[in-house]
Amino acid sequence: MLLVPSLKAPAILPNRNLNRLHAFKKWSSMKVICFDLGNTLVKEKKEDKALREDGIKALYRELKLAEKGIEYKAFQCFHDNIWNELELAKLKFREIDITRLFKILVERFKIYNVSLDHLIKIYFYPKIKYVELFPDVEPTLQKLKKAGFKLVLISNAYPSNKMVFEHFNLQRFFDHAFFSYEIGLRKPHPDIFFKALDNAGSNPGNSIMVGNDPFSDIAGSKLVGMKSVLIVRHGIENSRILTTPDFIIHDLSELTRIVRRLI
Repeated sequence: MLLVPSLKAPAILPNRNLNRLHAFKKWSSMKVICFDLGNTLVKEKKEDKALREDGIKALYRELKLAEKGIEYKAFQCFHDNIWNELELAKLKFREIDITRLFKILVERFKIYNVSLDHLIKIYFYPKIKYVELFPDVEPTLQKLKKAGFKLVLISNAYPSNKMVFEHFNLQRFFDHAFFSYEIGLRKPHPDIFFKALDNAGSNPGNSIMVGNDPFSDIAGSKLVGMKSVLIVRHGIENSRILTTPDFIIHDLSELTRIVRRLI
């Protein structure tokens, strides 16, 4: 069982960010809407662990390791050990160093003349087959964009999520997109929210976070002073709701009604 660090502000908020919170206590007109990706905008139909197994198999075939006398189980076991070691970074709300993972694999199995970017794409691409865009997403994003809101994506994500984002051409709606693997931080770390808002030219006082995860999306965004919207598409256990969201919706189209109340 993974132990989750406390979300008390003094434990993870540097003084500079606490000062920013005090500066934005008073709410102003809503300008920026931030979204999570997985199971908020796109339905994920396969668990991450199973997807990693697909990725390991794809990598094993691509590199023709069987022809080099390397057994699949040995390759998988070595990969899993490195992954588990790197995953400890999540305890401090930091992201797994994907590049380091592949550098270790390349060195260990003496893989030459293949770019890391190519291997990463082969490894993470299988996820594309197991996602679909929720039908309420495009109409809602179009309305919000037309109404003049800045839309920002903040996703706890590996490269596969960026592939999914681009696969559905969602970038046409968003002003900015932040993926945890690119910046090294995961929600609910406050700096991932502040980085997104800084780039959007906004602050917590006129921004809202929409997501399906009560901990990463809701507790994290409320900690930095944002309004929060929990989207519950398939039910959720009350015990998982650690922080009460400002709003709860079951369909993304309900978001337009909420933002009208806040502007």
